[in-house]
Amino acid sequence: MIDEARKKFPSIEFEVCDARALPFFAEFDAVFSNAALHWIPEAERVVESVAHSLKAGGRFVAEFGGKGNVRNVVAALENALTQFGISSDGANPWFYPSVAQYAALIEEHGLEVREAALFERATQLEDGERGLATWIAMFGSSFLERVPEDQRTAFLRAAEHAARTSLWKGDHWELDYRRLRIAAWKAAT
Repeated sequence: MIDEARKKFPSIEFEVCDARALPFFAEFDAVFSNAALHWIPEAERVVESVAHSLKAGGRFVAEFGGKGNVRNVVAALENALTQFGISSDGANPWFYPSVAQYAALIEEHGLEVREAALFERATQLEDGERGLATWIAMFGSSFLERVPEDQRTAFLRAAEHAARTSLWKGDHWELDYRRLRIAAWKAAT
């Protein structure tokens, strides 16, 4: 994506950096993140890094998975692992904080939360019956990798079976996404 952005906007500088250790100090008026922060469990390091990167009066706006995001998918994956006699301890790679949890973290690092919302965003998967298995293969590899390769198809069927009553809508899978949207400002000094 960065290579494509560089081609499309050659006059703009793009960098790939670790959000936990951004190499900037008071350089930006805004930091924006979409659908990424739930993949970084070291949230305090991210927030500290973002705050460090913002100019006085700068804003941090983010949306990512919030408390309860894909709860039914996680339960189905854990259920399927149990059926295969595999521990699910540590398999969940995601960080889904509550509004209060994330707002407190942000304010500990000198930003003022002015907007915060946790909301439902049911998301229909493409690919009909195969939709959930495709999603798991794409985003749930930390669960799938625990299962021996020759048992993965059966594991995916077990996860689908466990999720069917809550997520199958007759002709498609609909995931129980919950998003946390937050906007915070660094104090102007």
